[in-house]
Amino acid sequence: MKSSRVYDTCLLSTITKKKIEKNTDLKYSVILSNSSKHGIVPQNIQFDKNIANEENIDRYYVVKIGDFIYNPRISTTAPCGPINQNDCCDGVVSPLYTVFSCKTERVYDKYLKYYFQTSMWHEYIRSVANTGARHDRMNVSDKDFFSMLIKLPPIAEQRKIVEILSAQDRIIELKTKLLEEKKRLKKYLCQVLLSGKRRFSSFSDKWKQNPLSDFLTESRLRGSNGMTAKKLTVKLWGKGVTEKKETLSGSENTAYFRRTKGQFIYSKLDFLNGAFGIIPDELDGYESTIDLPAFDVHHINTEFLLLCVSDAAFYKRNGAIANGGRKAKRINPNDFLSFCINHPSLSEQTSIVDVFRRVDEVITLCENEIKQEQFKKKALMQQLLTGKIRVKV
Repeated sequence: MKSSRVYDTCLLSTITKKKIEKNTDLKYSVILSNSSKHGIVPQNIQFDKNIANEENIDRYYVVKIGDFIYNPRISTTAPCGPINQNDCCDGVVSPLYTVFSCKTERVYDKYLKYYFQTSMWHEYIRSVANTGARHDRMNVSDKDFFSMLIKLPPIAEQRKIVEILSAQDRIIELKTKLLEEKKRLKKYLCQVLLSGKRRFSSFSDKWKQNPLSDFLTESRLRGSNGMTAKKLTVKLWGKGVTEKKETLSGSENTAYFRRTKGQFIYSKLDFLNGAFGIIPDELDGYESTIDLPAFDVHHINTEFLLLCVSDAAFYKRNGAIANGGRKAKRINPNDFLSFCINHPSLSEQTSIVDVFRRVDEVITLCENEIKQEQFKKKALMQQLLTGKIRVKV
C-alpha cells in the first residue's frame, strides 16, 4: 500500500441509474426487505411473514440481483437508512425505497457496496433531507439523492480494494460460523447435561427433584439505597433486559424493586409473546439496578440451578402454564415456585458447571475475535475508501 492524493469525486447520477420498473404483470412474487442488520432478505424471512399485501405488489419496484436498494427508514445502526446491494434473489420492494444500479464500467459495483457500508455519505444525506419529514425517515428527493458525491479511484484500484475487504469479510464469516458451532454445542450440552441424559462416569447417584421454592430467595428491597440505579425495560422473546434512558425521580425510586449484582429477574407477564421466565442479565457491571415492578427479583443458591432456569426448555414450561389472553398472559407466582427441578449432588453440579464455564469462555473468546475483525474491517474501509491509503495495482 502507498499513501497518495485523495480520490477524484463524481456524482452518483453519473455512475448509476434509478430503476423504476413496476411489477405490473405480477411476474415477481418475492417481497424483499432491506435492513441494516440483515441486509436484503425476503420479507417473510425477516418478519416470519409478508408485511405487505401481496395483492397490491403490482405497484412495487422490481429488483434484480446486483441492484442497490436505499431504505430511508432510520435506526440506531443505520442513522441515515441502509443502502445495500441485492445478492439474495430477484424480487420486489416497496415504492418507498429507491432502487438503482451501476450504468458504467467506471465503477465496480462491489466497490460501491462497501462504500455504502461506511458513513462517508451520511453528512450529505442529512444536509439535503427534508427537516419536516417523519422523524423515522430521511425524506430525500431523487434529484438530491443522485447528486451525492462519491469518492472513486481508478477501476483497477477499486477491484483491489474489494479484494482486500472481501478477504476480511471471509475471516469474519469463518469466525462467525465457529461461534455458531460453539453456541450449538452449548445448546446440546443444555439438553443432555441439565437433564441427566448424559452423565460423567464418576457419578452414579440418583438425581433428586425439588420445587423452585426450595432454592430461591425473593428480594423485595425497594429503591436504590443511595447506589447507582438504572431503570430497565424488557426485550422480546426472553432476550434480556436493557437500560431505559430515563431518570427516576425520588418518589419513583421507592416504587421499584432493587436488583443487586448476582441476582436475576423473573418476568411474570408475557410482554408481547415470549418474555416469560428468567431474563438474562446484560447489566451485571452495575452494583445496583432498579427493575420494573412487573418483574420479580430472586437470588438462587447454585450456578447449576441458574443454568436450569435459564434454559430454553424452562421457557416452554412457563408458557404452558400461562393464563389469560394472547396479549395479557400471566403466570401465577405460586405456579412458578412449584416448578420441580431435577438436580444431582453438589459435586456433580460443580462438574457440570465447570463444563459450561469452559464453553462460555470459548464463546466469549470467539465473540471478542469477531469484534476485533469487524473493527479491523471498519479501519480498512476508512483508509481505503477515502484514499488516505492507496493500494498498488
